[in-house]
Amino acid sequence: MNDFAKELNLENTVFKNPHGLSIKPNFSTVRDVCKLAAFSLKNQFFCLIVNTQSYSCIIENPNGNRSITWKTTNKLLGKGFDGIKTGHTIKAGPCLCVRTNSSNPQLIVTVLGCKSYESRWVEVPKIASWAQKRFL
Repeated sequence: MNDFAKELNLENTVFKNPHGLSIKPNFSTVRDVCKLAAFSLKNQFFCLIVNTQSYSCIIENPNGNRSITWKTTNKLLGKGFDGIKTGHTIKAGPCLCVRTNSSNPQLIVTVLGCKSYESRWVEVPKIASWAQKRFL
């Protein structure tokens, strides 16, 4: 993963584990997260996955089948934004990376270390609106 990060010129990103939890701290910057998101969004299957509101499947095992449904935690999905990544750890705090789908060109907005879980749903649309007015 670190070799791939170098290929993408993620200059301030280090992966210590594949899952992102803080057992061994991974670290990155908003700039690098945006670069990785821009690269990932070139893959249509990735776009399909991160824009899925929910997904259900049947798990088969000898003790009987069961159905499991996963639901997105991204409250902005379908409200002018494409989903990319929600998350939080104790060290990183609440984080969010999304892409606008209502502007041309589209913008990637990333926030790390938000004050609260709810603040990211408020701040990201404000940042996107400001950037659209300022730069587009």
